Amino acid sequence: MYIWQLNIFRAKFEDEEFDEEIKGKKLYWKIEYGDNPAGPRGKEYTPTSKKKPTWNYWTQIRDSKDNNRLELTMLNKTEGNKPIASLQIDLLPYKKDPDSRNDFWKEVQDVESGKIVGKLHLAITYKTFEVSSRVET
Repeated sequence: MYIWQLNIFRAKFEDEEFDEEIKGKKLYWKIEYGDNPAGPRGKEYTPTSKKKPTWNYWTQIRDSKDNNRLELTMLNKTEGNKPIASLQIDLLPYKKDPDSRNDFWKEVQDVESGKIVGKLHLAITYKTFEVSSRVET
């Protein structure tokens, strides 16, 4: 069995207009996974961050055969959980190299304009997870 270990560190916004728009707002990421259109997708949320766009969030997601992409959407809690930016991570390349940590910056797009507004620093590992079959009495 495999699990995904995902670390969301911090965002760096290079678009001055976008950076000004989010300054002082409570921001967080919605993480969605699973490509099965017929079934429910998994969802998870990071805590909000108001000062700098820093999360230092770590999570584990159980792998399944239909889990080939992660979608992250940055939401603005200050303005009614409005989606303001997003990115997608294709997981297939990481499945070829289990148990290696992949540390990278991924471009973030403005939801309304589709323009690249910055980058998010992430680390992802496709981790071998062994389940013990030993039963203790």
